[in-house]
Amino acid sequence: MAYATLQQVGEEAFSTPPPPMDVPPLEPELIVAERRRPEPRTLWDMLLRSEINQTYTIRFDEQNPAAKFQAISGQPLTMAAGQMPNAASYKEKDPRCVAGPIPTECQTGACGTCWIGVLSGAENLSAITPFEVTRLKKIGYPYDGTAHPVIRLACKTVCEGKASIVIPPWNGVLANWDHPPVRG
Repeated sequence: MAYATLQQVGEEAFSTPPPPMDVPPLEPELIVAERRRPEPRTLWDMLLRSEINQTYTIRFDEQNPAAKFQAISGQPLTMAAGQMPNAASYKEKDPRCVAGPIPTECQTGACGTCWIGVLSGAENLSAITPFEVTRLKKIGYPYDGTAHPVIRLACKTVCEGKASIVIPPWNGVLANWDHPPVRG
């Protein structure tokens, strides 16, 4: 796993210090309590909408209150992130992000660009498929045999509830790992 990460990022990324934080870190107890709090539902939602149309919050940066998007139950995470109101602005910050904060290329799981880490709510995401297991192994990430592993492909991960994810800054184009990219 470490070797695959080193190939994706290159040695320079490991020697660069992290940027300073503008806000003090949150206490772990507060983060866990927030993650366990149920989604707010309006009277309209309760009376007229079924669980099929239920929307859930997906957080991708616990330090930034605005770093979240809404996903409809049954919607892949990359599609939901691409429908954020400010989805196009992420391309300016990172050219790998076509729409939204998750880098994507193919939307079919073939490239492996959209892999994410699941911090909490793994049970609220779809179970991993055999195709996704194959792709993650090809990229170089081990699969531990669980239905809800901590490393997933966002384009194949379907929202079924509230979750918190991390989008690694070194996500990259991972297709064709038979011939890894040459850095430098």
